[in-house]
Amino acid sequence: MRVIARRTKMRQTCRACYNRPMLKGFWERIEKHRAKALLESVQSWYSTSLSVSEIYGEALHDLALIQADIGTVLDKADRKLFQYRNDASDARREVRRHNPQLASQIGEVTQQVYELRNLTAKFLIRAQGPSPFAGSRTNGELQAAYYERALNEAGFQARDMKIQLDQSIRSLWPELEKLVRQSEKALH
Repeated sequence: MRVIARRTKMRQTCRACYNRPMLKGFWERIEKHRAKALLESVQSWYSTSLSVSEIYGEALHDLALIQADIGTVLDKADRKLFQYRNDASDARREVRRHNPQLASQIGEVTQQVYELRNLTAKFLIRAQGPSPFAGSRTNGELQAAYYERALNEAGFQARDMKIQLDQSIRSLWPELEKLVRQSEKALH
C-alpha cells in the first residue's frame, strides 16, 4: 500500500515539475528524443525482419544457390542477423514503454527469425551432401537425392515457417504503425 502511495505522490510531483517553465522544455526534449528513437527502431526492425525473411526464402527455393557455395548465402544472412539483433533489441525496448504486449510479440517474431535461420542452415547443409562446404562435386542423380532428403528433413518445415513468419511480421505492422504515427505527431 505504501509503495502505491509513493508512486502516486511521485507522479504528482513529476507532473508539478513538468508545468514549471524550465523543466517543461527539458521534458519536451526527452519526449521528442523517445519518439524519434521509437520511430527509427520500429521502422528498422520491420524492414530488417522482412529483408532477413526474404534472404532465407530465396535460399530455400533457389536450386542454384543450393548447388553453389552455401557459405556465401549463410554469411550474407548472418551479417544481416547481426544488425537484426540490435534492431530487435531497440524496438522491444522502445515499444515496451507504450505497449508491453506488443513488445513481447516483437520478441516472439524475433525468435521465429532465428528458428528460421537454423532450419534454413540445416536444410542447406543437408542438401549439399556429406561435404557441405566443398561445393557441388557429386553427380546430378546423387545431388538430387541429397536435395530430396534435405527437403523432407528440414526444407518443407523451413518453408512453412517462412510463410508463418511473414504473416506474423505483417500482422504486427498495423499496431506498430499506430505507434509510429503517434511518434511522428510528437516530433512535429
